[in-house]
Amino acid sequence: MSSIRKPPVQAPPKADVVISESGQFRKMLAACAFVGPPTILDGSTLWTNKMRNLADSVREYVATMQTSLACMDSVEKQMGETLIDQQRATIDALYNNGVDQLNFITSEFNKQVSAYKLRQRVPDLLNQELGLQ
Repeated sequence: MSSIRKPPVQAPPKADVVISESGQFRKMLAACAFVGPPTILDGSTLWTNKMRNLADSVREYVATMQTSLACMDSVEKQMGETLIDQQRATIDALYNNGVDQLNFITSEFNKQVSAYKLRQRVPDLLNQELGLQ
C-alpha cells in the first residue's frame, strides 16, 4: 500500500506580502521614535537661568514630539489600505501614549512656571505688606 505524498503547504502570496509589509511597518515606525521627556524641576526653587534652560528643554521636547506624531500620521497614510487591524491599533496606541506624555509634560511645566513666578513675586508682596515700597 503506497501513501500519497502531499506537496508541502505553502502560505498564500498574500501572507508573504503581509510579513514583508510588517517588517517595513516596523522600520517606518522606528523612524518616528519618541524622545525621552525632560526632567521637570521644581519651579519654586529655580533661578532665572535654570528656568530658561528648562523652558528651552521643554520647547525642544514639544517640537520633537510633534514631529514624531506627524511621522506616525505619515506612516498610516503611506501604508494606506495595506495596514492590517493590528498595525492600525499599534499606531493608535503609540500615538495616544505620545499625546498623553506630551500633555503631561506641558501641564507639569506650566505648574512649575507658576511656582517660579509666585516665588518671584513673594518679596514684592512682602515689601508691600511691610510698607517698604
